[in-house]
Amino acid sequence: MALTLEHDGLPTRYPRQFWVLLGGECVSTIGRSMVFPFMTLYLHGRLGVPLTTAGALLTAFGFAGAIGQGIGGTLADRLGRKWVMAFSLLAAAAIAVWLAFATTVAAAAIALVLSGLLGSIYDPAAAAMVADMVAEEDRAQAYSIWRVTGNVAIAIGPAIGGFLASRSYAYAFGASALGSTLFMLLVALGLRETRPAGLQRADVRQDAGGYRDLLRDRPFMAFLLLFTLAYTVYSFVMTVMPVHMSDQHGLGEQYYGLVMTVNALIVVFLQFPMTRLVRKANRLRVMAAGALLFALATGSVTLAEAFPHFALVMVVLTLGENLAVPTATTVAADFAPPELRGRYMGALGFAWIIAWGAAPMLAGLLSDHYGPQSPWLAGAAAGVLVAAALWGLGGGVKRET
Repeated sequence: MALTLEHDGLPTRYPRQFWVLLGGECVSTIGRSMVFPFMTLYLHGRLGVPLTTAGALLTAFGFAGAIGQGIGGTLADRLGRKWVMAFSLLAAAAIAVWLAFATTVAAAAIALVLSGLLGSIYDPAAAAMVADMVAEEDRAQAYSIWRVTGNVAIAIGPAIGGFLASRSYAYAFGASALGSTLFMLLVALGLRETRPAGLQRADVRQDAGGYRDLLRDRPFMAFLLLFTLAYTVYSFVMTVMPVHMSDQHGLGEQYYGLVMTVNALIVVFLQFPMTRLVRKANRLRVMAAGALLFALATGSVTLAEAFPHFALVMVVLTLGENLAVPTATTVAADFAPPELRGRYMGALGFAWIIAWGAAPMLAGLLSDHYGPQSPWLAGAAAGVLVAAALWGLGGGVKRET
C-alpha cells in the first residue's frame, strides 16, 4: 500500500512503512541529540576528564563508528535490515543507561567505543531499507525528506537535552535511552523486513564476495574516493572555521552558533525545492555542482572578516550540501546490486566519517606549516578538481534503472 506526497504539484509515491520509519527515526534522533552535543561537558565536568583526553575519546568514538558502518552493511545484507536496526537501537539504549551511571574514565571510554561501534550499524541498514522500499526515481527526494526530518530533530533534541542535563545528566541519558527503546519496539513489532526475498537463498554465492565485490566495482570506488575528498573540503568549513573565526577575527562561539542556524534554516526550507529542481539531472553531475559550491565556500573564507561574511560562506556551503548529501546516498543505492546494498551504504558512511575526522588534522598541518589561510586555499583547489572529476565520471557512467 502506498501513500502520496504532493510537493510542488508533483505526486511522489512512498510506502506506508517509509513514513512509519521516518517518524521513529525522528524520535530516536531527538533522543540521541539530547546527549551527544554535551558529551565533552559531561566527560570534563562530571568525570573530571582533561579536555585532551575527552577529545581523544570522541575521536575513538568516531573511528569505532566508521568500523561499525562496515559491519552494519555486511549484517544488513546477510541477516536483513530489520533486526540489525533493532539490535543497534537496543544497544544504543543500554549504552545510554551505562553512561548515565558511569563513574570512571575507563567505564566512559568503553561505553563511547561501544556506542560508536554498535550504534552506527543502524545507519547502513536503515539507508538500505529506504532504497529497498522506494522506487529508483523517487530515492533522491526520499533521502531529502529523511535529511530534513533529521535536521528538525537535531534542532529540537539539544534544547530538551540542555534543559534536562542542567538538572541531571541522568535525566538526559534516560530520555535518550527511552527514545531508542521506543523506536526499537516500533522496528521490531511494526516494520516488515525489506531485504528482497529472493536474496535469502538464491544469491548466497553472489553475496559471498562481500566487500571484495564492492572493491571490484571501479566506477563506484572512483565515486567513493571523490566523495571522500569532496566531504573533506566540506568538513574544513564545518569543523575548522569556528576556530578560524575565533582566533583570526575574535568571533566566538555565539557567532558560530548563529552561522549554524543559517545552515539549519537553509536545509529545512530549501532542501525539497532544490531536490525537485535537479530530480532528472545526471546525479554524478549534481554531485559535481555540490563539490564546486564546497570549493567556492571554502575559498571564500580567505576573504571573510566579519560575521555577515561567514554567514554568506555558510549559505554557499549549505546550498552545495543540499545538492550533494541526498544525491550521494542515492548514487550509492543506484550503484549497489540488491544483494550488496547494505555494504554499499556502509562504505558511504565509512567514507563520510573518515572525511569528517581527517579534515581537522589536515587543516592543522596546513595551517602550522603554511599559514592560517592555507587550508582554505588548498580546500578550494581540491574542491574544483573533485568537481571536474565528478563531472567527467558522470559522463562516463550510464545510470541503470
